[in-house]
Amino acid sequence: MKVGTRRARAEEEGAATGAARVRDPLPAPYLIWVGAAAISTLGTGVLEFGIVWYATGLSTNLAGVVTTVVVAPRIALLLVGGLTADRLGIRRVLVAGDLAMLVMCVALAVWTSLDGVQAALLVAVSVLAGVVDAFYLPVTGVLPRLFVDGAGLPRALAVNSTFAQLARLAGPALGAVVVVALGLTGAAVIDAVSFTIVLTALVMIRPPLRAASATPERVALRRTMRDVWDDQTLRRTLVATAVIAAVVLPAVTLGTPLLAPENSWGATVSGLLEAGWIVGGLPVTAVIARWGVWRRQLLAVTAGLLAQAVGLTGLGLATSPWAAGIGAVLLGVGVAVCTGHLWPAYLAATPPGQLARYQAILVLAQMLPLVVTTFVFASSVESVGAPTAFIGAGVVLLVTAIWWLAKSGMRPVGWTRHTGLRCAKRAARDRVG
Repeated sequence: MKVGTRRARAEEEGAATGAARVRDPLPAPYLIWVGAAAISTLGTGVLEFGIVWYATGLSTNLAGVVTTVVVAPRIALLLVGGLTADRLGIRRVLVAGDLAMLVMCVALAVWTSLDGVQAALLVAVSVLAGVVDAFYLPVTGVLPRLFVDGAGLPRALAVNSTFAQLARLAGPALGAVVVVALGLTGAAVIDAVSFTIVLTALVMIRPPLRAASATPERVALRRTMRDVWDDQTLRRTLVATAVIAAVVLPAVTLGTPLLAPENSWGATVSGLLEAGWIVGGLPVTAVIARWGVWRRQLLAVTAGLLAQAVGLTGLGLATSPWAAGIGAVLLGVGVAVCTGHLWPAYLAATPPGQLARYQAILVLAQMLPLVVTTFVFASSVESVGAPTAFIGAGVVLLVTAIWWLAKSGMRPVGWTRHTGLRCAKRAARDRVG
């Protein structure tokens, strides 16, 4: 009886400690990096708008080429980037990536001020940006774990996501103002300044935690991919993430510009619908940043998938801009709920010595399906119309929600062989004690 009482009291104290950690303030160095990274994202949005704007002015086909040559190196080199970061160090790769982008922006500003803007220049800059992103994206996703662990990790990721989303939302609008006033040269200078800020922040701060290798030998990338796929929980997380990206992103980027004209709503409504899903996600990430994730994560992810299904279907059935706007906001809420619960659990379950390559696999799961689904969604809009395509996308998310709930009943989100082994060892020690 006394043993049971002590164990119950210990569990209560552990729960109270976990709740306290959730509400502990995030480390100041981490918040400094988040702010600097948001400024860098804003500067990148300004330059990206300028590149696409000038490419469209030179040729409609060139705009498509510029967009494609950014994505292609990302997909091709993403796993290499994750492997490199695990071997050389996450912070080193971050510094190298920021420095490379700073040099590129300065060179672009000098070139355009002396010789103007040429098609070959825009393509070259886009290719270089895609190559740097392949090494940069995996490390930015895992850096929060070097500052915060445990119950505070979802909050740390949510804070970063909130500021990044605000920067992405403001980037194109600010880019339009800058390009009109200062041209591509001005956009490049602003992006160079933003990378100077984040580079300075990275040099000044030191993450308190280290991504030490879990094993003395180097783990082959093929083995890592096999381990991730063989783990039931991580596999479900990757599949759910891939479906969300494959369905939602084409609907937002391609569908909303086509849905508005088909309903005679005008270009302004189209832009508001595209921004609506970001607006819907911001309150969710703010709540997670303040209070953490919901304990019943299985139900949270299911609710997020259902919200996305309803939002996409609502966009397809909407007869007014207001109704479509509600659908777009609900879509953003669902996406934020899913990613806010799935991605921290995935990152927490990652072995310490393989943080970047696991993150590269997660990012690749989002990017790779888009190569196919973007074409499929565009073809569906052309053949059956935008409203029907949105309804079909909603059905796909509904099926995914049913699949997730059916397959996830056995283990909680975040349970993997890696975390489960630690829990088993802890339980064995308790029994011995």
